[in-house]
Amino acid sequence: MNNFDQHSRNIVEHDRHHYLFGKTLQAINYLTKYYRDDSCSICYPSEERSPQFQTFWAWFITFQPAVAYSHQAVRRFEKFKNFEINQIPDQLLGSFIFSFRYNEEPDDFPTLVNEFLTVYQETDRFNIDPLADEYNSETFVEVPFHIDIDMAHNNDQFDAPLLVDPNEDGDNQPLPQQPIPIQQANPQVHQNNPQNDPMTLLAQQIGNLVLHMQNAPAPQINIPAVNVPVQNRELNLVSYPDFSGGEQDPVTWLEDVEKAFEANQVRDNRKIPVVIPHLKGTAATWWVAARAIRPAIDRWDDPNNGGQSFRPHFIIQFRTSALESKWFAQLTQRKQGPTEDVDSYHVTIEELLRRVESGGHRYPDTAKAQMFINGLRPELSASVSPFMPNTLVAAYERAKAFENSFKQNSLYYNPYLLNSLQIPPVTSPYVISTNASSANVPVTASLPVASSHLNPPKTKTFWLS
Repeated sequence: MNNFDQHSRNIVEHDRHHYLFGKTLQAINYLTKYYRDDSCSICYPSEERSPQFQTFWAWFITFQPAVAYSHQAVRRFEKFKNFEINQIPDQLLGSFIFSFRYNEEPDDFPTLVNEFLTVYQETDRFNIDPLADEYNSETFVEVPFHIDIDMAHNNDQFDAPLLVDPNEDGDNQPLPQQPIPIQQANPQVHQNNPQNDPMTLLAQQIGNLVLHMQNAPAPQINIPAVNVPVQNRELNLVSYPDFSGGEQDPVTWLEDVEKAFEANQVRDNRKIPVVIPHLKGTAATWWVAARAIRPAIDRWDDPNNGGQSFRPHFIIQFRTSALESKWFAQLTQRKQGPTEDVDSYHVTIEELLRRVESGGHRYPDTAKAQMFINGLRPELSASVSPFMPNTLVAAYERAKAFENSFKQNSLYYNPYLLNSLQIPPVTSPYVISTNASSANVPVTASLPVASSHLNPPKTKTFWLS
């Protein structure tokens, strides 16, 4: 019989006597003396738990089939602080492991103890949460394992004190002063008086117990409703990208990281510790200096406290002028392809604007709309410009409407035929020009009417700048 088999048998015997004698103080004192079970939360109810024990318990139930613990487990866990990790007594380790209840047999005893000591050491006595990130330990703690369960259960040096008063009277019938022995059979007595046969007496007692259980009223249990907030456990469904600085796009990296935060249910106070291991090269060097800033950077993105927020500091550091020039050139030179639809072109313009404006600068809505119009295919640009949309959304919706209309006309929707028509581009008062010497010149453009139901003006006078 292995240690966990014996532990399970002890629990069954202990709980059977709880059923027979109840849960009064007198019964508890009797059971802790003659049928002791250190994992019983009735005899040893758990009270205060340290944050380290709570962290341990969350890890333990994740990797082992543990379901309950007693105050003995909490007390013995705190006793570990009195020893170096490689000098924790075997008796204390054994009594600690058997202070828990399991719904199935856990790992074999040596493996279980080794795993606990390894994580205990790697997490600085569970001051670090081993479930926070993917946990890979390379340290293996060697300990001797010949711990007998009797030694673990009877090791008074590490016991929690009894939480009941031995002198207090209970409300049950008086309990026996000694464990109830199993009487030896006496053939002569059995022959003279069959009623004294131990097996007969046992059968009668079982029958009486069954009748009592059948006739007993159903227990009335009133459990008050308690609204306990459910805290989502942090997951590891989506991996986090690394960031090394240089030409790497910081805006894309932040967007990918924040998508992973959402998928993995990462709390705000955990976001910085999660991403720091993924800063490499110059980014890692920057964080070494940034963490010394006072007041400290201790939150991800607080609109009311940018000085202590990681995100704005990160953008300022890695949104370089070279990247700004690159993004602006891509934005102003972006053109809709011959076979590219308006939706795809619009998404690209939105992404480039988000990068260009990530440093805090904001373009006027009319300027954004004109950038979008300038990059449209000639037939769409010529059709949308007379309406002079004031926002990017309005320009997109107008271009989308013309595109749908053109699809019904093979002449307009044949990009190769349209290229041969060479429709001249139309300039509006919102064009962005780097030529400071250009004068304002009124221009009147005659524009084709592509769809009669859209009713655009046939001519439009506006200013070039």
